[in-house]
Amino acid sequence: SVHGSRRRPSAATQAEAALSQPLFHEFLEPIAAAQRLCIMTDRSQERLTDEILVLRAQAGDEIAFSRLVERWQTRLWAHARRLIRDDDAAWDIVQACFVSVARQIASLEHVQAFPAWIYRIATGKCMDWLRARQRLRELEKRWTEEMHAARQAVPAPPHTRVAVREALAMLSDTDRVLAQLRWREGFSTRETSRILGIPEGTVKSRLSAVRTRLQSILEGE
Repeated sequence: SVHGSRRRPSAATQAEAALSQPLFHEFLEPIAAAQRLCIMTDRSQERLTDEILVLRAQAGDEIAFSRLVERWQTRLWAHARRLIRDDDAAWDIVQACFVSVARQIASLEHVQAFPAWIYRIATGKCMDWLRARQRLRELEKRWTEEMHAARQAVPAPPHTRVAVREALAMLSDTDRVLAQLRWREGFSTRETSRILGIPEGTVKSRLSAVRTRLQSILEGE
């Protein structure tokens, strides 16, 4: 018969048809929603844990503060390392960050703002480190240039250190002190003027005269 000649649908076809039924989607949707809820719940639980620890730390609970350090130190180190590109210095920054956190955590008004707050502190420490490194590089560059200029003004060869020391001894007391502060101790012209209590312009003019005098002594004139 006609009905008897019909072929039964395959298992794959039946499964596909079942998946297309509204009832099946109604069954899956709660599962997907539950999975999303679990993710959201995990994140919310993490935030809630941090907030509780912050509140306890604000009350002076050292154990709670230690828990905060454990939970945040690795991610703060990764953040600092990305900014300054120095592994060891990044750990130093993390330590400095938590010192600041320990001092300031009681003043944090909204505990839910803790993540942004601690990242702001860490970022500020990184910027301070970068600025300090830049200043150090500038100082090293200026020191190298000044040492080069000093060597040209008072050439070491063929003069020995003894000859230079003897030449310095032949200067007046005020000029010798000036030369020691500027070239031996490495103080800047401004710092030298403050130490001696004389104008910066006077320091510059006297240093120029001292250079000329030393060169004349070393050359035997």
